[in-house]
Formats: sequence, structure tokens, C-alpha cells
Amino acid sequence: MPELIDQTNDRGMTALMAAAHGGHAAVVTMLLERGADITCRDDRGVSALDYAIRENKQEVARALLDCGAKVDALKKGLNIESATMLAKIGAEKGIMLSGMTRDQTEADFSNQGLEPADAILIGSDLKLMAVLTTLRLDDTKIGAVGAKVIAEALKVSAVLKHCNLLKNNLDIESATMLAKIGTEKGIMFSGMTRDQTEADFSNQGLQSADAILIGSDLKLMAVLTTLDLSVNRIGDEGAKAIAEALKVIAVLTSVDLRVNSIGDDGAKAIAEALKVNAVLKNLSVAYNSNIVGVAAQQLAAAALGSLSLEVLSGVPIKELREDKLTELNLSSMGLGPTEGIVLAELIKFSAVVTTLVLGSFLFGNNIGDEGAKAIAEALKVNEVVTKLWLNNNKIGDDGAKAIAEALKVNAVLNKLYLQYNSNMGDAGEKALRDAVMGRSEFVLEL
Repeated sequence: MPELIDQTNDRGMTALMAAAHGGHAAVVTMLLERGADITCRDDRGVSALDYAIRENKQEVARALLDCGAKVDALKKGLNIESATMLAKIGAEKGIMLSGMTRDQTEADFSNQGLEPADAILIGSDLKLMAVLTTLRLDDTKIGAVGAKVIAEALKVSAVLKHCNLLKNNLDIESATMLAKIGTEKGIMFSGMTRDQTEADFSNQGLQSADAILIGSDLKLMAVLTTLDLSVNRIGDEGAKAIAEALKVIAVLTSVDLRVNSIGDDGAKAIAEALKVNAVLKNLSVAYNSNIVGVAAQQLAAAALGSLSLEVLSGVPIKELREDKLTELNLSSMGLGPTEGIVLAELIKFSAVVTTLVLGSFLFGNNIGDEGAKAIAEALKVNEVVTKLWLNNNKIGDDGAKAIAEALKVNAVLNKLYLQYNSNMGDAGEKALRDAVMGRSEFVLEL
């Protein structure tokens, strides 16, 4: 009888599979009672339980599980509804769904293309595991839906302390929820460990939510001194999270935030952090071209007012204050208005810097009119700078006119290079030429 009952059709399907696919619970029960083989799979490798789960047939799934059907549901393309149904049964019957075992201490699902439904299954299993301390779910596709499920499981876990969830396209809400749980339970979400002294996340495609998780972890780390987040997309929300961490962490001395799409709100948050942070020595916010206006001014003021900051985006604050440099080349550093303002304040009363290079024929910076105006104010009182390169700096007419006004009172500067500032028009160029008219030895390149 069992042999007959397990005969297959042209697709390799048994009667049990067909009944499971159709959701006929009574037929499934009858077939099981008559000895139908629950381990059989069709030509595509699909079992009766797989069919029941995919079609969201809860009664059928229960019957098959009661008869000992093995669950192999991870990475099977389940939808949220089916995964939720299976998780409910798993919780009721104490059945593991993801392939993990109760005695595991570590589990690695990273870079496996998991979907939100897979996270639901893993979340169900986590509630049954008493010794798991480390879980990797980084670089998957569980998204915000999956992250929220994992977060709920973490609330009841007593031993899990490392749960890497970076690079999952989380939204701000889910990342913030996870960060709150992390703070309350001491759980790390970025893959960092408490004994790390350096962390390099550069050029990893990280977004705002990832930075929120990293910011949460930073508050749990007592020896980390160097953090590199350059060339990502953490944006304002990510910058705010890092800034909040900077307010409380007492050992981090170097933070690199270059090329991160940070704008005014992020810059203002960093400025507030600098007011209370007493240990940060090196900070870079270069190549964040959206930091302008009031935000740039506030960040510059905070950097200059910091008691610990020695370098901002390559600008050597400490060395300039100590008059250790006679020449300074900062071309092609991605400097913006913030750095232009800081630099201007530092050279204003410098007694030794004679040459300042902020641009070149091929590459420059992005100090713009704001930075140019600040440099102009410095030139009005500086008595030692003789050569100044401002090529390729997106300086327009307003910046050019400000520099022209400074040249009327500055008698020391004799070489000024302003080529390749495409925003500068005839009015700006005329103002500059008029300002140095009659100074035969003055070199002005436009």
C-alpha cells in the first residue's frame, strides 16, 4: 500500500503533495495515516510541506509537521504571509525553521541574499535559542520588515550580544528601533567588537541607517580610537548619529566622514558634538559639498573653538597656530566653505605662512564665494602671505570682488592665481584687475 500511495505523476508529484498543494487537510491526514512518505520531493525538489507553506495552508502544514516533516524553509522564496504562518506554528510547537540548532553559539547568514520572509523564520528560531551569542545578517536583503522582526526577537534574548545588520537597506525607523534595543541590552549591530581600536568602513555603500547602527555601537566601545566612514552615503541622519556618539565616547581621536552626502543638518550636529568632545584630534568632512551657509559657519566656529581638534579635513589647525609652517599645499583635498573659513582665521595673524595653495590647474577645492570672502578678510590683515593659489575653487563674482577689496589694502601679496573658476564673470575679473592696476610686479592669473 505505501508504495502505491507514493506513486508520482509526470511532474514527480505524489498524492500527498497534490493534496498539500490544494490545501485538502482531511485528505492529507488520511494519506499520512495510510503511510504516505512525507520525505518525497517532486522533480523540482519540492516536498509536501513546501507546497503547504507556499500556499499558506496552515492546517496542512500542522499535520505534516506533527508527522515529523523536516522544515527546510530558508531561501525558498516564501512571502511574508507564508513565513508568518510557519513562524506561528514553529513557536507553538517549538520547531526550528532556519536550519539553526538550539545549541549553536554562532550563526552566519551574511551575504546570502536573504529576504524579509527569511528573517521572520530566523526571528522565530531566535526565541528558542538560549546560547546563541553572535548572529551575522549583514549584506542581505531583509530590509526594514525583516529588521523589525529580528528586533522583536532580540528583546527576549538574554545572551545574544553581536547581531550584524549592516548593508540591509534599513529605513531610519527600523535602525533607530534597533539602536534603542542595542543601548538597553548592550547588543552590537555593526560587526565591531568592544576590544577594537580601529574600524574601517570606508567605501562600503553604507547608508544613513547603517551609520545609526554604528553610532549605537560606538557608545559601547571603550578603546576605539580611529573610525573611517569615508566614501559612503550616510547623509544627515547618519552624521547626526555619529555626532551623538561623539558627545559621549571618550577615546575616539580620529573620524573620517569624507564623501558622505552630509548637508547642513548633519554639519550642525557635528558642530554641537565638537563643543563637548574633548578628545577628537582629527576630523574630516571633506567632499561634502552640501555643507554651506550658516551650517558651514557653525562647523568652522566649533572646529576653531575645540580644545582638542588638531586637523580638520587636512587643514593643520595645531601646526598653523604654532607657526610651524611657512608653506601650505591643500589643493585637491575636497575642501569646502567650512575649511575655507577655518583656514582664513588661522592665517589671518600668521607670522610665517608665505605660500598658500588651495588650487591647481587640474584640480582644486570647493571653497566657493563663502570661502573666498573669508580668505579676503584674512588678506586685509595678513602681512606675510606673498603667493596664493585659488584655481578651480568655484569662486564667483562675489568672491572675486571680496578678494579685490582686500588687494586694495594688502601690499604684501604679489602672486594670485584664480584660473578655472567658471562661476566668475566679467564683473569679478574686472574688479580684480582694477585692484592691482599700477602694481607692475603683481602676477594675476585669471
